[in-house]
Amino acid sequence: MKSIRMWAVGLSVSAAMCFSQSVQAQNFRENEELWKTETIRSHNVDTVKIERHSFFALPTVNDTTPLVYHEPLPDSVMPKSAIEIGQITIQAGTAADVLALLEKQARSQGADWIVGFNEPRMKINKQGEIYYRSQAMLYKVINPELVQQTQIATISCGENHLQNCAAVEAFVNHVVAKSGE
Repeated sequence: MKSIRMWAVGLSVSAAMCFSQSVQAQNFRENEELWKTETIRSHNVDTVKIERHSFFALPTVNDTTPLVYHEPLPDSVMPKSAIEIGQITIQAGTAADVLALLEKQARSQGADWIVGFNEPRMKINKQGEIYYRSQAMLYKVINPELVQQTQIATISCGENHLQNCAAVEAFVNHVVAKSGE
């Protein structure tokens, strides 16, 4: 089984090498038409939804590991290499609950960066109940060096046969290193 996994990673790296020898910064995700929205939690006003941009499972992030909150604007910079997990939308009864749910779900999804988090905004539903809602992008960052967003290539995991986190890391370690970065 291990030899099959190594063969698959090798095949992925070989296919990725054919893709480009000049890749310097990359964002790994699926093509936009393949994205799927999943409801993770729904109870009264509390709701957690994620629009998945990559489909393989990532290891959870430990509670003691600090999460990075990053706002790309005004400088338009992002991490050099990252797996784009997806956009999460959280709705809860208080702003503090939104933040707690965000961090809990980010860790369980394998995200170590929360990007573009907007402060929870108060809303009122049809029943007159107050709730707070916020959104953010979740990323598993491989290389945290910041680069201009215009320099980052989007790489489709499915088209490049990158079916797990190890294959993505192998791509970054082998292909990108050989491209001069």
